[in-house]
Amino acid sequence: MQSIPTCSVIIPFYNCSADQLEQILQCAVNIHADVEVLLIDDGSKQEIAEQADLLAMNSPNTRVIHTKHKGVSSARNAGIENATGRFITFCDVDDRVDPDAFNDILTEIGRLGSFDILICPYTKHRNGKVVEISCSDPYTVENLMKEPNRNGTVWGKLYRKAFLSDVRFHEKLSHAEDTLFLLELMMKSAVCASSSHGFYHYNAYPFSTSKSDANSVNGFLSTFRELYQLVENSPAEIQLLAGNCCIVNTIILLNHHVFKRSLSLGEQKESFSHIVSNSYVQCALHRFDRKGFPFRYRIIAYLVRHRFFLLTALAFKIYQFFN
Repeated sequence: MQSIPTCSVIIPFYNCSADQLEQILQCAVNIHADVEVLLIDDGSKQEIAEQADLLAMNSPNTRVIHTKHKGVSSARNAGIENATGRFITFCDVDDRVDPDAFNDILTEIGRLGSFDILICPYTKHRNGKVVEISCSDPYTVENLMKEPNRNGTVWGKLYRKAFLSDVRFHEKLSHAEDTLFLLELMMKSAVCASSSHGFYHYNAYPFSTSKSDANSVNGFLSTFRELYQLVENSPAEIQLLAGNCCIVNTIILLNHHVFKRSLSLGEQKESFSHIVSNSYVQCALHRFDRKGFPFRYRIIAYLVRHRFFLLTALAFKIYQFFN
């Protein structure tokens, strides 16, 4: 009888290069033999799908799952459904896993006792800079929603598969689906453990400033609606935290999709108005709990709440100048 793997590594991909597939698979297959690797094909072109099949043939612990193109959330859900490991971890095809460090994690599991989510530090690579990032300790709902960029990534963690139960990624969302997935798990009273071993290397790419991203903006706004619906029956403090999470993401949204883009002043103002007039954004701004937030966030939130476009633009320029 075939033994149950310790961990399933779920790697969604869609029309990536053959080199990317080969590199991530090379990382994954060098992990402990007691690991299965699931390549989830999100409806790629035939030649890419065939390349994945060919690569998997040379790796006995690797399977390829072919699905219709429905997005990364659907692909991750397919990975969860097909995983046989006691634990699950997620990896993006353009990132990297350190096999030696991951082996250390697998060795450490037995000493950590019972847990539902194992939180690990990760390494961020951007424009030639390398930064080591640790999630908040303790890992709580409050910290998750105060710093979703730092704490709300689905990768760099291990999840006990039995604990996932019926929790899945929201397939209609194109943004912040990681944060919502983690929030649902945390609201199930997840037992979290921390490790000092970082195994995940995240390649951060700059936002595109050339292409139209109305869909991207609307995707974020849809996420705010889903977030509020998720917590509508929760205690007041959880609803307040959800609002704070919306504000943090609104600031990120304004930074990347309004003030960093090559738009005319009129276009910036129109996009600014579209975002800040959203009913969920306004609800969050009027209930903003400033405690514990950096001063710059409090200033920008105040300006956005009162729809001071030019002052908000100036605040972002000052913030970018000092970073």
